[in-house]
Amino acid sequence: MLGNRIFTSRLLIFLLSVLPLLPGVSCTGNRCNVLSVDFRTAHAYSLFTDSDIFYIRDDNVPGGPGGNLFKFANVMFTQDGLVLTARGRGSGDARVREGAEIGSVSVPVEIPGTKYSAWVMPARARGVVTAFFTYLHDDNLDDNNQEIDIEVLETFYGAPSVYFTTWKRYDPEGGEILKETKSMEVDETFFSAFHHFEIEWHSEHVTFSVDDVVVAENRHVVPWKGGHVMFNLWVADEWAGGEFQGEATAVIRSLCVEVVD
Repeated sequence: MLGNRIFTSRLLIFLLSVLPLLPGVSCTGNRCNVLSVDFRTAHAYSLFTDSDIFYIRDDNVPGGPGGNLFKFANVMFTQDGLVLTARGRGSGDARVREGAEIGSVSVPVEIPGTKYSAWVMPARARGVVTAFFTYLHDDNLDDNNQEIDIEVLETFYGAPSVYFTTWKRYDPEGGEILKETKSMEVDETFFSAFHHFEIEWHSEHVTFSVDDVVVAENRHVVPWKGGHVMFNLWVADEWAGGEFQGEATAVIRSLCVEVVD
């Protein structure tokens, strides 16, 4: 009973602080739908332009993973959802890698017991990463980055796979970067349909689901604070073992963030 009261108190304090920012907050018992967005609707555009809920990254110089330049113009609002575009061209000193990234301005939930889910059609292009993840950089501590990733990639040397990774870039007891990764191979048909990706973050473990089936669980490296919920699409030359040339797109249909404990 005491644990439930502590949880409810913390949850109410959090919700009172963010209710003006997050649409569609509803609670039943200890389960709260904190953020639910269908990116196929006209309303989705206003979440980026008329509020402080989401942002679209727009870099002046390459600063993304793999030396990618994230551009506002690489995000489009369509009846199918948000379309993210990545481009690769040239080689050597003339190599250009462009991508797209969106994310929540605030951290939707700061406490464990949270599920992040999204419907995504990943990019069908060898050397391009489609990512759904949470990320936190704590400015109060040096190099304190925490991250939970679902990334889809077909390399130039192996089968297409989905990677499930947790990071802690700061160990409060001292230590180096901590990382735990699992993966699942998929076939080419995986890229021709939308898939339901889920991250369920608890204090002692993180579970990952694809199309409502639990496919991985990380227990050794677990972030202790919630992060911004994000999507990006980027060209991964080094990881993929080759240079993608051309244009690729991924589509984000919807996003949901729930408190489940």
